[in-house]
Amino acid sequence: RSSDLIHSGELTIISKQGKSQQRTFFLFDHQLVFCKKDLLRRDMLYYKGRVDMDEMELLDTKDGKDKDFNFNVKNAFKFVNKATEEVHLFCAKKHEDKNRWLRACSDERKRV
Repeated sequence: RSSDLIHSGELTIISKQGKSQQRTFFLFDHQLVFCKKDLLRRDMLYYKGRVDMDEMELLDTKDGKDKDFNFNVKNAFKFVNKATEEVHLFCAKKHEDKNRWLRACSDERKRV
């Protein structure tokens, strides 16, 4: 389980309090793993957590004020936990990056 790397890249994850954190994400079949870059050694990553993709629903988010988080977002998408309704908000640097992530997440669901 979770042996195929489907996509990877940097995204900003935003908390409900509005705190944003730059993380490196790795999308595998069944899970999304995220890591933090070492501030001094940029080539080193520290594991920070994972999201079980089997429990998540992907939602494309329009640019502008987000109703769940109540602040402006750009190039954003969300994962909503189907069981707990917990929402994870992600922002990509560019629109093309967002589209790549949306396609990769859709591809991941088709594979499993």
